[in-house]
Amino acid sequence: MRVLIAGAGVIGAVYGAHLAGAWHAVSVLSHPPRTEDVARNGLIAHDVHEGSRTDARVSVARDAAGTLFDLVLVAVRSDQLAAACSQLTGLAGSPAVVFFGTTPGAAGSPSCPAPASSTEAGHAHTY
Repeated sequence: MRVLIAGAGVIGAVYGAHLAGAWHAVSVLSHPPRTEDVARNGLIAHDVHEGSRTDARVSVARDAAGTLFDLVLVAVRSDQLAAACSQLTGLAGSPAVVFFGTTPGAAGSPSCPAPASSTEAGHAHTY
């Protein structure tokens, strides 16, 4: 599965590291300076209960336009949502888009229009 992570903070790093560790092709959408570190060191997830660590090499996507992904995970704060979504407008295909830690469309929150090709029912989820 081809996965794009928008937002390589705690949530994006944990999901990205585990997906890459399970042999999925994971890319992180460029957002310096964090993604400069990701390009050098990959994503790292620590399990605080078991003391284990998952290290995963991932790629950094400078631009998502025209690139095919099966899944897009958007893990940004609501004040970063509009900027993240502007980087996602040119996605190719019909990826499933999952929002974490945001409230798209809620009163007072910025909203993120789904990519034109992924507006079918079931393609955008908020958790």
